[in-house]
Amino acid sequence: MMSFPEIIVSALIIGLAGSIHCVGMCGPIMLALPFDQDSWLNRFISNFIYFSGKALTYAFMGLALGLMGSTVFPKEWQQWLSIGSGVLILIMTWLPKLFKSSTPSAFQTKVVQTMGVWMKKRGLFAQFVLGGINGLLPCGLVYMALAASVSAGGILKSGLFMFVFGIGTMPLLFLIGISRQTLGFKFRNTLTKAIPYVATILALLFILRGLSLGIPFLSPDMAKMSKMEMMNKTGMKSVAYGNLNALLIEAIKELSKKVEELENKLK
Repeated sequence: MMSFPEIIVSALIIGLAGSIHCVGMCGPIMLALPFDQDSWLNRFISNFIYFSGKALTYAFMGLALGLMGSTVFPKEWQQWLSIGSGVLILIMTWLPKLFKSSTPSAFQTKVVQTMGVWMKKRGLFAQFVLGGINGLLPCGLVYMALAASVSAGGILKSGLFMFVFGIGTMPLLFLIGISRQTLGFKFRNTLTKAIPYVATILALLFILRGLSLGIPFLSPDMAKMSKMEMMNKTGMKSVAYGNLNALLIEAIKELSKKVEELENKLK
C-alpha cells in the first residue's frame, strides 16, 4: 500500500519519463486537433480542456482497475501485487514485442473512428471529449502505469495514481499543442533512450517495496504499516500477545502456588 506522496511522485515520474513516447505517438494528433488558434490564451485553454478529458479517462481506468483489484485480491496480497507490478513493468520495458500486435484491434479501430467524428466538431466540449477518447487508445505506457496503479492500495488511490500519471504526460504535448511545432529529432532520440532505464529504476523500487525488507522509504515493513493504518482508522491500539507469554506463565505459576496453599489449609 502506497502513501499519497509516494503515489504522486511515482505517477509523475512515469508520466514525465514516458511523455517523450507520447510525443512520438500522439504528437501528430496534437497538431491535427481543431484547437482555437486565434491567440496563445485560446490555445492554452483548448489544450488544458483536452488534457483534462484525457487525465479523467486515465483516472476512471485506475478506479476500475482498483475496484477489481480490491475485490479479487485481499489486502494481504498487496506486497505481492507490488512485486508483480514491478516484474510486469520490466517485461513491458525490455520485451515490448510481447505486447505489440501487427494489426489494430476492433476496439482500437472504433476509437480512431470516433475521434475522427469528434475532430470535425468545434468548441471546448468537443475538445474535452476528444481528450477523453484519446485516453482510450491502446498504449504500452498506459499499460505500464495501470500495472503500477494496482499496487497503490485501494480504489481511490489507483484512480489518483492514473490521474497524476495523466498530468505527468502533459508538459511536452502541451508545449507542442501551444507552439504547434514538434520537438527536434536529436532531443527526442536522447530522451527515448533514457525511458527504459527510468522505467527499470521504478520497477526495481516497486519490487523492493513489495519485498518488505524494513528499509525506510525504499522497502518499509508492510505488516507494521497495516497495523498502524488500522490503529489510525479505529483509534484502538493492538496488543502484541507474543510479548505476554513470559508474564502469563509466571502468573499461572503464582496462581498454582496459591491454590496449592489453600488446599493445604483446607486439609
